[in-house]
Amino acid sequence: MENYQRILANNFLNGVSETILTMTGFDLDLYECEFLEKEYDISGIIFMSGFKNAAFNISISQREALILVSYMTGIEQDKLSDQEITDGIMEILNVSAGRAKSKIEDLEKKFKISTPMLIIGKELLFKIKNNIDFFEYRLGGNNVNIRIGIYYI
Repeated sequence: MENYQRILANNFLNGVSETILTMTGFDLDLYECEFLEKEYDISGIIFMSGFKNAAFNISISQREALILVSYMTGIEQDKLSDQEITDGIMEILNVSAGRAKSKIEDLEKKFKISTPMLIIGKELLFKIKNNIDFFEYRLGGNNVNIRIGIYYI
């Protein structure tokens, strides 16, 4: 991985970890992993453009999203609306990318971030083309496992 790719990846990974810790109190462990063709129910993506273009993705099951958003909002899981769940996951993604952007700009590299987007469905399956540079990580603990994908485009 080239140096700027490592900087982008580390800052986004730290951003996700710090955001979840701040919003939920969960201190999740980070694991680098091989690409897993695992199915998810919620997948969010945000793009960063500038010195190097990248897409950052977080994917999570509906059950795990309920746990996170319940801790974030203080609302019981069975009382959360679909809108509250999607808003919560998009907020994690947006704040994480914002944290990464601010740290990268401290290195005098300018970036813009997009609005986060979500894809919601049952058993979403990811397939990645062979010629795309990507890295996959997992944050886990407290009955929550989040897949994090970083794609250089």
